[in-house]
Amino acid sequence: MTQLLDRTLDTSNVAAGILIVDDEELLANEIKSLLQAHGYRSIACGSVSACFQHLESDPHIRVILMDVRLRTVSGLALINDIRREYADRPYLQFIVMTAHADSCDIREVVGLNVVDFITKPFDDAALLRSVAVALNRSSREIQRISQQPSRSLEAKLNEVAAQRLGRGDISI
Repeated sequence: MTQLLDRTLDTSNVAAGILIVDDEELLANEIKSLLQAHGYRSIACGSVSACFQHLESDPHIRVILMDVRLRTVSGLALINDIRREYADRPYLQFIVMTAHADSCDIREVVGLNVVDFITKPFDDAALLRSVAVALNRSSREIQRISQQPSRSLEAKLNEVAAQRLGRGDISI
């Protein structure tokens, strides 16, 4: 877990991962291809369990493109779950995507403090701009964390570890 808030965590966008969470597999793979064509390391997944598996195995994921309407859960609720589960990764940034902007609760999206809200179908250039903004925001957060006193970081890590240990997420 110390790897997550390691002071050497890359603030450049070279190793940064972008996770695309959309149960429309074709669209998720199109977005992945677009991002890869522009030099971004991206991963597409279509389920909640796959999303958490990728987050667990890859601490370099820094941006999550989240569909609002997944088959099994609201993407907005999933954002809250991810923030709660990965509170030790405050550098995670979210971009919300939907094909149903008219029925989406915009107030809820705004309250989630996401980087952007994109309607499908979207313009490639707009998506790429949003990703660039999200990565810059993530880098600034990593820099802010790395400038905090070491003792504070250790205390945060211990708190998160204790919470996960208490829930049975990890064992010693």
